[in-house]
Amino acid sequence: MKFTITLIILLINFTNIYAKNKYDDSILEVTCLGKYTGVFHSYIYFANNKTSTDYYVIRTPWMLTYPGRIKDALKEKNVYIYDKNPVGKCDWTLRAKIQKAAVDTGYIYEKNNENKELRQLATDILYDLYPSLEIALTVIGSFLAFALCVWIYIMFGCNSGHSNNNYRSYV
Repeated sequence: MKFTITLIILLINFTNIYAKNKYDDSILEVTCLGKYTGVFHSYIYFANNKTSTDYYVIRTPWMLTYPGRIKDALKEKNVYIYDKNPVGKCDWTLRAKIQKAAVDTGYIYEKNNENKELRQLATDILYDLYPSLEIALTVIGSFLAFALCVWIYIMFGCNSGHSNNNYRSYV
């Protein structure tokens, strides 16, 4: 039983099913990315061009192929993508939380000047794309974990070789 519970907890933590925190509960909140949002998140920093001062970042709890697909979609729209935080400071403002089919697809933060067109572009990309591979792996992994738990229960729980007739009662 302890093994099953531990496996389930690890599965939930590994797949970031519940990758929410109290700092994302309100829009227009100022936060320091990475410090309060957890380790298992992808950050995509971008701006209109290399000299622009209207910085944006998309934070997503999905890490396999989804961030690359977001970057490709941004590049198709001629948006400049940074390798890391271009300002190296905190005080990013959360502007949008995007969900599709009850799945958090991403959060959009901004720094300095507001560029509504760039924010709308990022919002549209997050609505158009979906972390389908990551969701499929989560579902398959959950099913395999459940099947493993059932197999362990059948092999070791039900048929333990002990019956009530084998025990002696001393009075």
